[in-house]
Amino acid sequence: MKTISIPRYRVLQNVDNDLKAGLAVGTWNSFDTTTFQLVADNSDFTNVQAGDIVFNPENSSTWAEVVTVDSATELTLNGVFSTTIIGGATELKRFSVVAPAVAFQVATSDVDTAQEWWSTYEVGDRIQSQGQQSRTLANQAVGTILDITIDLDGPNPGATLTVDMPMQTSNEIWVYKDDITTIPVNEISGIEFYKYFQSALGEITAYLYIGNGEYYRIEPQVFEFKNREDVLTYQPKFEAAIMNAISETLRSPWPDSNVVIEGSHGWQVRLED
Repeated sequence: MKTISIPRYRVLQNVDNDLKAGLAVGTWNSFDTTTFQLVADNSDFTNVQAGDIVFNPENSSTWAEVVTVDSATELTLNGVFSTTIIGGATELKRFSVVAPAVAFQVATSDVDTAQEWWSTYEVGDRIQSQGQQSRTLANQAVGTILDITIDLDGPNPGATLTVDMPMQTSNEIWVYKDDITTIPVNEISGIEFYKYFQSALGEITAYLYIGNGEYYRIEPQVFEFKNREDVLTYQPKFEAAIMNAISETLRSPWPDSNVVIEGSHGWQVRLED
């Protein structure tokens, strides 16, 4: 059977919080991409130090280090971090500040959880942080687990996953194993793509019909779109990813083939009727 698929995620339990105190809802008022000065009137940077990592958990593909703490509400960084999520259309105002020792780690101090991580996950598994904004289901960037360590007998028992992108662990962390949701391409009788925007609320959906009144409903990782530009920017990429996966598996010379839809980590898919 020829299929396309979307990875399913598992939510990590009992994850240690890595955020710097006082920054759980950090929102910048301005960020100068020339001087790299960040101003956040609602934040308190008294606990921030040079070398701390600044990033946006909705799109952690780029991050920066703190060079100086200029005041309780101003930082100077060594470069830019991601401030947009959809093709440069949506500006992300929130940010996270994490100590460099833990910015690229996901840890648990619960022994039972540590043993579960050690037995379940492995180097190469993909990982995401959900981020702070409820309007997004997952960040743009999907990281990779680089190392796993466990200590059950030391003074600080637990397990640590070392990853290649900064993670905010005060919200959910998702890990992708071998679990996938598959859609049988040979059974698809029709495809409909839907886009909508009105009054600061937008939606993008794909319907893959398989007969008998049943269909697969696919929605991208963005839960709701806040402006028209987001819909116009993302919808063609969403449509192309699905159609390219279908085309690739149909061209396969093998009777059984599966293609994972590119960029579909965090997508939602449901079989409905």
